[in-house]
Parts: sequence; structure tokens; C-alpha cells
Amino acid sequence: MHEYHGYNLEAYILTLFSTVASIYRHQSLRASINVVVVKIIILKHENAGPHVTSNAQDTLQQFCRWQQLYNDRDDDSPNHHDVAILLTRGDIC
Repeated sequence: MHEYHGYNLEAYILTLFSTVASIYRHQSLRASINVVVVKIIILKHENAGPHVTSNAQDTLQQFCRWQQLYNDRDDDSPNHHDVAILLTRGDIC
């Protein structure tokens, strides 16, 4: 994604999640769901993060292990996240 969006990648991600947050705030859901982007990690080199392949299961397993390295288990820590999301332009299926 970094190669495609370049320096606009962070703005693209924030715009995307602003839209997601708006959808989750819609009153038809009848639920209070607040989506907040706390941290963005942009990998500029393929080998800097999990290995993304055309095998979705392997890719997601690698991503799950990789993201655990960045998640402090303490809920009060600024380095704690509830959800990690992999965004890729690669075809993982």
C-alpha cells in the first residue's frame, strides 16, 4: 500500500476509518460502537512485517503473531489495542 499511496497513505487510512466510524455510529445499529484509530504502523518494506502471501490463512496467522509483539497486555497502556487490522493491496485469497 505504501508503494501505491506513498506519503498519502496515512491520510487515506484516516479517511477510510472516519467513514467506518460514521457507519458504526448510525442510529439504525441501536448500539454504541466507537471506532478510534490510536496507532498506525506503516510498513515501507515487505520484510518489515508479517509475510503477506496469496494464502489467506497463512497471512492472517502471521499477522496475528506479528501484531501481538506490538500489543501491551495492560489495558491502561497507551501501547494496548483491542483490535489490529491488516490493510493490504495484495490478493490474499
